[in-house]
Amino acid sequence: MLRTPATRRSNFDILAETGSHTKSVGTRGWRAGGGRPTIPGPDENVFSFSPIGRTVMTLRITVPEGADLLAHVWGRMVPGIGPAAAGLSMAVYEHSTLELRTFEAARLRIAAINDCRWCRDFRTERDGERVEDAFPAAVAAWRDAPDALDARALLAAEYAERFALAHTDLDDDFWERAHALFSDAELVELTMCLGSWVAFGRLNRVLGLDTVCALPQHP
Repeated sequence: MLRTPATRRSNFDILAETGSHTKSVGTRGWRAGGGRPTIPGPDENVFSFSPIGRTVMTLRITVPEGADLLAHVWGRMVPGIGPAAAGLSMAVYEHSTLELRTFEAARLRIAAINDCRWCRDFRTERDGERVEDAFPAAVAAWRDAPDALDARALLAAEYAERFALAHTDLDDDFWERAHALFSDAELVELTMCLGSWVAFGRLNRVLGLDTVCALPQHP
């Protein structure tokens, strides 16, 4: 069920549309450049969802005064790797052939496991379409309420969770079910997407990038 990629908006496109706010980070400050936002204002309530027991992270790296956080971390800090990593991160959105609900089911499950605030708030958009507001809750409850998701989105959520938490336990039963619903090419693509989200979502979380580069919560 390969599909032709629709018009996509990248992470950076979405960020650029959320407005710009400036705030200092300890004794170091940074502000938006090139139309990208910095720390949202206090009225935007971006951190109202914080799982009980999770550590509230802060920015763990030094960002020069006036620097664009995303451009600095993903471009200037590690020039031999950062731009290539950013390219992979964006490629999974711009070139995926998976239908939106399957794509988002896998991505949102990884986002929840990584506890990346930006990743949890972000919604992939294709040709003006996003998943419905109730979709993230359905993905989170995939074990208990499987009927809330179609078969491909359900398996994508399961695969994402097992990939992130127990990848060596993916057994023959799982692969039999996966091959009944996805082509080999789709499974490879989905696996590459999962790898990107695990790696870069955790990069955002452990370095604290998601605490200062976040989206306003969806209504």
